[in-house]
Amino acid sequence: SALKISQLERLRKPFPPPGKWIRISVSDTGHGIPPEALPHIFEPFFTTKPVGQGTGLGLAQVYGIVNQHDGYIDIESQVGEGTCFTIYLPAQEAQSVEKYPSEPLFRYDGGGALVLLVEDDKPTRDALQALLEVNKYTVLTAVNGVEGLRLYSQNEGRITLVVSDMVMPQMGGVELYNALKDKWPWVKMLLITGFPLELEDQSLLEKGYIKWLQKPFSVKEFMSAVQVLSSSVII
Repeated sequence: SALKISQLERLRKPFPPPGKWIRISVSDTGHGIPPEALPHIFEPFFTTKPVGQGTGLGLAQVYGIVNQHDGYIDIESQVGEGTCFTIYLPAQEAQSVEKYPSEPLFRYDGGGALVLLVEDDKPTRDALQALLEVNKYTVLTAVNGVEGLRLYSQNEGRITLVVSDMVMPQMGGVELYNALKDKWPWVKMLLITGFPLELEDQSLLEKGYIKWLQKPFSVKEFMSAVQVLSSSVII
């Protein structure tokens, strides 16, 4: 919903400043968040879930995206009753936009090439699998690097490309790439991540047939990277 925050309302809470804002509220009726955990929920890798069931990056990514758009997040939670997140984004005045012909729909023909998709987040995994399959790639899926390593070994010589998230339980994308490259130096991998590459990880890009994409990325960016890597000639 759209709202205008007055100076009086501004005094009641530390944010957002007076002005016009778009408000988005998301609530649930779950367990709620304990008071001692509330100050830490936006910290990267903080999670109250058992080991292997959460990376602690979801809310950190949300916070980063909202902050990049000059927005704010408010949270109210009651243990045993649920939680409500309210996002405030600055409202913009409507402007007339000249219409251009829509971009043509890009289609890539994978020719049935086998891609190993390693991603612990099921919605992301399902979406990328569907995208690859509609572009005529055959897809194997794994939920972490350990399973990905096993599947690659079982399908030695058949897998054209590995697409892997960087941060996963048990074994992440960087560890998976190093393990694969030790045994199969010609392995091709596309790393996807919600964060900029650390300096030590950037050196990976000089090691072989590997590229990376930072989330969020477009369908065209993803499929172009897949096509370039899968069709690259190994010397």
